[in-house]
Amino acid sequence: PRQSGAESGARLGSARRFMDMPQGQPTGEALQARIIRACGLCEDRGGIPQSELEAVLSMAQDAPSKEALMQALNGLIQSGRLVVCTSHDGGLVFRLQSDEDAAKLHGLSSEDRLVYQEIEKSGSDGMLSKDLRVRTGVRAPQLTKVLKTLETRRLVQRVKSIKAKNQILYMLANIEPSLEVTGGAWYGEQRDFDHELVKQLQDVAMRFVASRLEGVTAKQVHDFMVQQKVLNFELTLDDMRAILQTLVYDARLEQHVRDASGEVNLEAARYVRAVMEPPVPQLTSVPCVVCPCAEDALHDAATCPHLTTWLDHAVQLPW
Repeated sequence: PRQSGAESGARLGSARRFMDMPQGQPTGEALQARIIRACGLCEDRGGIPQSELEAVLSMAQDAPSKEALMQALNGLIQSGRLVVCTSHDGGLVFRLQSDEDAAKLHGLSSEDRLVYQEIEKSGSDGMLSKDLRVRTGVRAPQLTKVLKTLETRRLVQRVKSIKAKNQILYMLANIEPSLEVTGGAWYGEQRDFDHELVKQLQDVAMRFVASRLEGVTAKQVHDFMVQQKVLNFELTLDDMRAILQTLVYDARLEQHVRDASGEVNLEAARYVRAVMEPPVPQLTSVPCVVCPCAEDALHDAATCPHLTTWLDHAVQLPW
């Protein structure tokens, strides 16, 4: 964020008190100590821009030369005490790094650290190797070696995404991939939609709802499945609501969203078995909902064989 002249001057004045030293060029260690103190003052802002750091250091009576400053910065970066990143305007920003992170990244080259920092920024969404090439400027052959080094050190992990099954995302090894990457409970390790799992959950939910004439809430169905140990993984309440909603779309369940006072309350919605069987094939059985032709890029409904078969079946149903 931009700072006013008064704010910038006050901040520089605060840092200035740390810079008063005797005349002459500071030693390498003394200069590194000043840099660390200046970065510490700006830690709450995510680091200190290079231009601001140079301005702070230049106010000392024994201001360092440009060459001495670069040597001190390179030494701190190589030792892992500092991390360098780019700001929104393309300038360099320096920030302190914890001792734990410094030990973890010890021995990595500058390219290794640069790639690591870009992967770190991507968080739980991860980053494709082609995007890493653009952001870091590291050529493909060298990037492959860097990623191999980071994987061997168990600093980053490879993750498949439901959005790009044939492409690999990279994210930090201790990060849990986001739902946008994994697809949640309905996708297996190979990021394929688990139709069989959904069908099994639908069947269990239908049997439980049928045994309660007064209807049930999503929480009651969820608690039942947890108690009966239907699954060997954690199923969230939102996952359960999604399953029940598919049954509503298929007209196998009815959803009552009004509570005793007549107010709409989706959280406490009750589900009861539908009175009539659906007169048309279930909505979620339409081929287009989970298109088997997606990978073949067949998007013409007039010539789609799967849609034709589905429609032929529909016209034979009693109306």
